[in-house]
Amino acid sequence: MTVFALVHKRLKASDKEARQTLIDLATDFARQAHKDAKCDLPSKLPS
Repeated sequence: MTVFALVHKRLKASDKEARQTLIDLATDFARQAHKDAKCDLPSKLPS
């Protein structure tokens, strides 16, 4: 599975903070999708 986060407006944060926010959002989304799929394999997502 691949998850992308696309932003249409510039975030009100530094580039580093904005990037981390998008990484966190995509990771949370992927974690929820894995849970909703009731997959028995490890997700291999970062902690």
